[in-house]
Amino acid sequence: MASDIPIQVHQIDAEYSLAEITDFGAQVLSWTPRGQNPVVWLSDQASFAGDTTVRGGIPICLPWFGNPRFSPAAPAGAAGNHGFAKTTVWERDDSASSPAAQVLGGKGIDSPRLQMPGNGDMQGLAGAKAGYKVLTYRLSHKDGELFPHAFSTQLTIEVGETLRLTLEAVNTDDHPFTFEAVFHTYLGFSDLRQCELQGLEQAVFLDTLTAKKASEDQPITFNQSFDRIYDSSSDLEIYDPAWGRKIWLKKSGSKSTIVWTPWNRFIKDFSDLSDQDVYRFAGIEFGNVREHALLLQPGQRHRLAMEIGVDSLVGQG
Repeated sequence: MASDIPIQVHQIDAEYSLAEITDFGAQVLSWTPRGQNPVVWLSDQASFAGDTTVRGGIPICLPWFGNPRFSPAAPAGAAGNHGFAKTTVWERDDSASSPAAQVLGGKGIDSPRLQMPGNGDMQGLAGAKAGYKVLTYRLSHKDGELFPHAFSTQLTIEVGETLRLTLEAVNTDDHPFTFEAVFHTYLGFSDLRQCELQGLEQAVFLDTLTAKKASEDQPITFNQSFDRIYDSSSDLEIYDPAWGRKIWLKKSGSKSTIVWTPWNRFIKDFSDLSDQDVYRFAGIEFGNVREHALLLQPGQRHRLAMEIGVDSLVGQG
């Protein structure tokens, strides 16, 4: 379902942060609090051709996650990894978006990026606070060879002092079906080898590189390739002492946390990642996958939400 049309990137200028968003996959490409290095990371080598997912940001993976052979959603035919939502152009709902975050149109990535006004009135939007810009996207799927079930989704993106994503999916078919959904978030770091992730202690994980299950009682430090699916509903904190900050992530409606980094072992497998990127990012992902995949009855809804923020480490400890 790729568009094969150059991807247009829209800049959102909020009171406390900047973001880049594209209608292609309804994907947040980057998010940077003012005065900080990027928190949501975008590869310098990312492709904007419209024929593949943009490497970085927050791709939306649904209605299945990962290798389709292992997905309870059971996609058919020549299904690719991570579902089709990430390479589909979503419909932006201007009636539900902040007037200050309206995207005015453009001619693709070769055109100047669009600058959004800086002071939007957010009071009329439910759940939004002053200083936040809001974009709302919708995607409907009626039927298809790969996934023969009808559903609709709404994604709300709030850009401000924190970054918030809310994904609501509803079964619009006449029968139940199983699907997976994940916020596939790329987070940026000074040097991943010096960082520590807290919040997954004691959680059981499946190591997809070895097909074994295990757990650990210590915070995660990064010194190898990771591709783990944790059974966990916990919030997370990631400490980056070189940049003097703590990234925190809160979630709801999610029983799975995925931690992924290619490290030196796999970095060369990706044409849109440079060798220098190996220590600059990690995939920290929230959703519901494998045994936590969602079974939706006709008319049933599920809401997945995530919030990302950053605190200074200066003066702490």
